[in-house]
Amino acid sequence: MAESTPTLKAQLRDSTGSSGARRIRSEGLVPAVCYGFDIENVAIALDPLELEKITETPHGLNTVIDIELDNGEKLESLLLRDYQVEPIKRTLQHADFVAINPEEPIEVKIPVEAEGEAPGVREGGRLHFIRREVAVWAPPKEIPEAITADVTELGPDDAITADDLDYPDSVEPAHKIDYAVIRIQMPREEIVAPTPAAATAATTPTTEEELAEGEEPVEGEGEEGEEEGAGEGAQAPGA
Repeated sequence: MAESTPTLKAQLRDSTGSSGARRIRSEGLVPAVCYGFDIENVAIALDPLELEKITETPHGLNTVIDIELDNGEKLESLLLRDYQVEPIKRTLQHADFVAINPEEPIEVKIPVEAEGEAPGVREGGRLHFIRREVAVWAPPKEIPEAITADVTELGPDDAITADDLDYPDSVEPAHKIDYAVIRIQMPREEIVAPTPAAATAATTPTTEEELAEGEEPVEGEGEEGEEEGAGEGAQAPGA
């Protein structure tokens, strides 16, 4: 049984511009515009909560909808193409809907979901999403909810690219140049700098062989110096 197209009720609006938009928002509605295939620009006002219910379905922003106007007309096969939100309250301020040809594929972005357990994660790595979505061409009625990426073969530093993904038969990737989507990111090895004492010890000759390869002993040091000191009587520093 084919899935029915969700319908969103909306009002036609005559006033446009910032003053008209403010009035519509004061009534709890959101100004919007519809354009695209087989329709001219139509200015409408809609309930943001009703739109939110539709976009919270598994298809999200890729949900194809119909819009039923208060004058009895109906706009069919539309996608939410763009929207603006208030930066602080994050409330919807405006929406753009594009009408599509239901018989022709359209370009949409589909979420990518990982499936399985990656060996690289078991070895201490992290499953890192470089891209959360991929662009595809798909018939409007066959837009997938998500593209699944099998990560069961991913070892340390391995990656899955857009070409590696398994697309449904009716879906074609829209990219021209391949790119990484998921990667196993391994932790970086911490490089510990030597302490000053360790660095000094590493560079100071401590054996006769090291002395022979480096500088000559200072006069009065070494075996001969010790013998001379033993014959004259050793004194403590500062004596």
